[in-house]
Amino acid sequence: MKNISVIGAGTMGNGIAHVFAQNGYQVNLIDVSQEALEKAVKTISRNLDRMVAKEKISELQKKNTLNNLTTISEIKSGVENAELVIEAATENLDIKLSIFKEIDLEGMGMGMGDGDWDGDGDGDGDRSEEHTSELQSHGRISY
Repeated sequence: MKNISVIGAGTMGNGIAHVFAQNGYQVNLIDVSQEALEKAVKTISRNLDRMVAKEKISELQKKNTLNNLTTISEIKSGVENAELVIEAATENLDIKLSIFKEIDLEGMGMGMGDGDWDGDGDGDGDRSEEHTSELQSHGRISY
């Protein structure tokens, strides 16, 4: 496994992307906000600068880490070659379920299966509290 996609460029997402990129993985950091993506890369770069200053990593390791990171603003293109997708979007259930639905509808084989992303077996994608509880009880979503 070498290709990772992280959806969400906030604090959690950029930290996850940083660790994977620093360890040699090709990482797509995905966010709908170009501003969030730019801020994430600046944060990662500053963190790497601190590591270089403390002699924890070399300048070459910093360069390689940043070269392993690609920012993308569309989920479809961001996950198409991923072997692992990590969802780290804002803590909003509707947004999270929308992301899972989009991944599933794009046929990436990473969603909840057969277009039934709400897990109730009827294929309608309904977001009722009952269906959300069902997903949580099966470990399919966590928030």
